Amino acid sequence: MRKANNELTSSGAHPFEMKTILPILIIATLASSCTSDRMPIPEGTVRTWSASSRGLSWLARAQRADGYWGTDDRRMALTSLATLAFLAHGETPASNDYGKTVENGLRALLGATQESSHLSPVDRSLLTWCLAEAYGLTGLPILLDAVRKENALLDTGSPSSWNIFAAHALYLSGADPAAGKRMLSELTTTYAAQADGTLLGQAAQLLLMMWTVGGEQFAPYLERLRRQDPANWRHGTTPLQTAFVLSLALYQVGGKDWQEWNRRFYPDLVERQVQRKTLGWWTPESMGVPDMPEIKGMSADETRVYATSLMLLTLQRPRVPLSYRSPTEDDQQKRDEDDDIHIEIRL
Repeated sequence: MRKANNELTSSGAHPFEMKTILPILIIATLASSCTSDRMPIPEGTVRTWSASSRGLSWLARAQRADGYWGTDDRRMALTSLATLAFLAHGETPASNDYGKTVENGLRALLGATQESSHLSPVDRSLLTWCLAEAYGLTGLPILLDAVRKENALLDTGSPSSWNIFAAHALYLSGADPAAGKRMLSELTTTYAAQADGTLLGQAAQLLLMMWTVGGEQFAPYLERLRRQDPANWRHGTTPLQTAFVLSLALYQVGGKDWQEWNRRFYPDLVERQVQRKTLGWWTPESMGVPDMPEIKGMSADETRVYATSLMLLTLQRPRVPLSYRSPTEDDQQKRDEDDDIHIEIRL
């Protein structure tokens, strides 16, 4: 999607040092090429855009000096989700406001791939999803090498919703389309066999079917989701993840399902943001889901990063992430080499 020219140096210490950047043009081009025309942006109001801005500002301040968010066993998952939140709003290493934040997050994740054999399946899925999305937005070869390494280690035999996102991003980003397509096909069997009757399970399976079979074949899965009633998203053990996956699934469905979710969920989400001047964040408590298993073992700071990252992923302004497009839509949009923006970086 985007090309980057590598200028190797002997130091090899700075993978994202930009020599020439066109941040405004890059973001505008990405937004115009990736925004769906089927439905209006749900949170296209001043209040929700302000909530996004406050959330990004707070999340940037919460980043550690080494580029990570979170500590110990949770830093990979939290850093992947936090970086994805910025990517979802069109932020790349070339951006004016949060370029350094994204750069540092990606550098931390890239460093972790050097010794990633110990990662949990969830961590690896989130890491692969994040790196594939970043590659799709920037075309940086250093990201391609890392994402292909992590992709080879993904375990689709023990699937989760994060596996689905990772496979979908691999397919659409061009990082490894063949592997992504194969994994999506495998997940239609393995996820269906293990998916439970929760809203999260039904929403993730609906997304998977829309991204693979398309057409009207996913209609039975939509009916199952409707019977569960998306308004019950707070019930269960993973309400914050459920809210995010539901938002994406209903956006893809469109029509009355999306309009109803948009009308009920987003105003409440904005009201529940904790605000301090120009900063804002969400917590499980502010979202009305305290003491859930989803955040077991996390510190108070980590739960804020987790909740804020996921909620920002539902409030993306331009629909930049590849996860918000279908393979069918992507196949119809042939990339024009003349429109590519060249970014020169030093490794």
